[in-house]
Amino acid sequence: MIHESPADPSDSPAEAPVSAEDYERLGDLKFSQESSAEALTCYRKALELTEREPDFDETTAGPLSRKIGYTLLALEKYRKAIGYFEYALKQDRQRHGDSHPAVADGHRGFGKANAAITFYVPASNAFKKAIEIDRATLEPDSLQLVEDLVSLADVHGTNGTDSALRHFDEAYEGYLEAIDILKRRALPDEQGMLPEYLARAAKTRLHHSKPKEAVPLFEEMIRLKGEEADPTDPTVKYARNMIATCRMRIPGTPERAVYSSFWLGLIGLLLLCWTVPQFAGAAYPPNEAAYWLWSLLLGCLPSLIAFGRTAAARDKTETKGFATVTLCIGALGGAIGLALTFSVLT
Repeated sequence: MIHESPADPSDSPAEAPVSAEDYERLGDLKFSQESSAEALTCYRKALELTEREPDFDETTAGPLSRKIGYTLLALEKYRKAIGYFEYALKQDRQRHGDSHPAVADGHRGFGKANAAITFYVPASNAFKKAIEIDRATLEPDSLQLVEDLVSLADVHGTNGTDSALRHFDEAYEGYLEAIDILKRRALPDEQGMLPEYLARAAKTRLHHSKPKEAVPLFEEMIRLKGEEADPTDPTVKYARNMIATCRMRIPGTPERAVYSSFWLGLIGLLLLCWTVPQFAGAAYPPNEAAYWLWSLLLGCLPSLIAFGRTAAARDKTETKGFATVTLCIGALGGAIGLALTFSVLT
């Protein structure tokens, strides 16, 4: 919700509030000061006084009920907030119809409250209704539409599973639309949101086992920092680490070669660790030499292959630290395996 701007403190009543309007203005002020508990008291008092008015029309209670709902959201009282948003939606629909910004705001709050307690289906439906009204009543590049698209994408991204991969696709599409709108708006104070939304979109591709589609998004995060991006910048470091992670999952990349070689070398070293204690100090009859030679080769060959593959890929990968560790594992396993194999053969 983009909360209504409160009155300036100098405009607040000089004396204690006496009317519903006074309490509502004071509640707005307290909410803007993040004094949510005091704001809640004021809004509830305003609603109580409003309901006592002789000409009270229940359909006018929607705005105050929504404000109470958002205040309860800030206080993390989500189930109570849901009740107020439901009441506000009922009154706003009666007063304005189904396609009014006030109704969209009710759906928005209802969605946020449900998402907070992991009720993803009603949250998703609520955000979809808010977006539908946004498209009908707001400018195409409205910041409120961006907020609702991201909220819906967050719900889909959280609710995605191996059996519901479509949620990741829906989240991805929502993030991309929000990113496109921010780019078109091109307002400096809003561009800071782009790296975060790019990262969320990229993560949906990773969750959907599509790392190749995630790489350009992380690369764009770095480009946003300019041509001379500081390598120590947290966003740049994060993006580069995630690019390396993605490439480890993409067949044919140097990072994938190093990653697979690490596990191959580690398996070889573990096999050698199993063989060496049994081999050390023992005198094996000639007919057992073939058995031990085979056991040693099982550990030696994977280590040597891992060493060779990593040596070939090391200069092409950005994960040089990880490649160095893999080289050491391969070299250690290969050296031990070759030495023991030679002793068996001789």
